[in-house]
Amino acid sequence: MVNQINGEYAAKDARMIAYLEVTKKLIKEFKEFKIEQVPRNLNTEADALENLGLNINPEEFGTIPLVHVLSPAIEKESTISVYEVQTNLTEEVDNSWTTPLKEYLLGKTKPTRKVAAQAFAQKASKYCLISNVLFKKSAAGPFLRCLKEKEVEQVEVPTARYGLMTEERNQVELIHNLDTVEELRKDARMRMAAYQQEVARSFNKNVRTKVFKLGYWVLRKVYENTREVNAGKLAPNWEGPYEITKVVGNGAYKLRNAEGKEVQRSWNATHLKLYHF
Repeated sequence: MVNQINGEYAAKDARMIAYLEVTKKLIKEFKEFKIEQVPRNLNTEADALENLGLNINPEEFGTIPLVHVLSPAIEKESTISVYEVQTNLTEEVDNSWTTPLKEYLLGKTKPTRKVAAQAFAQKASKYCLISNVLFKKSAAGPFLRCLKEKEVEQVEVPTARYGLMTEERNQVELIHNLDTVEELRKDARMRMAAYQQEVARSFNKNVRTKVFKLGYWVLRKVYENTREVNAGKLAPNWEGPYEITKVVGNGAYKLRNAEGKEVQRSWNATHLKLYHF
């Protein structure tokens, strides 16, 4: 800005042009002036003054009005809030969540612990006060007004299911459901039968039937009751061979061992497999 005022550089940016116009208006109020650019490393006094302003306790100033500039000078409608701090002022106790933030921004209270002070300062940096109303800064543009618990009112928007339903219509729907209950049960039974048929077809598709003829030699699966005593885990899972002497039906066969002794009961084909000499 210093170089633009001295005429060394031209103000091309819209924001820079706006600041330059404000500066020219202020210059007219001085009989003579001199403006110089101070390097950052030599600007310690201005930095100290800025930090001092942040740490001011308004209660120490009595009735001296404090002016808070809440918007840049280049805005058309600059918002300035004047807070007159009065001592011995009785106020209603407000336990809202906005109260600590407002008091911190006004400089009335500060956390005593250093860690808590840093965390609260970081949180408070996202808020600002405009006409003693707390707003939250938003990246989308407009500030978001912070509401107290008492200012929030629950709003319920009825859906079509409840908004369009009346007592008379509800009775009609109930009677209609009673009239169609038998039809619904019939449809459910039909769907259940179709589902069971589909499951049966899917299961039978993977079933491989075993068919043995008379005179075939087969091995019989060993079970706990047919396993030899103290056979252990290394005992064979199949025993035999056995000769098929009779086809009983439904996959059942009569067997005879190699010594010619008949097996007492019949065995199903699922427990037999073909034996090759």
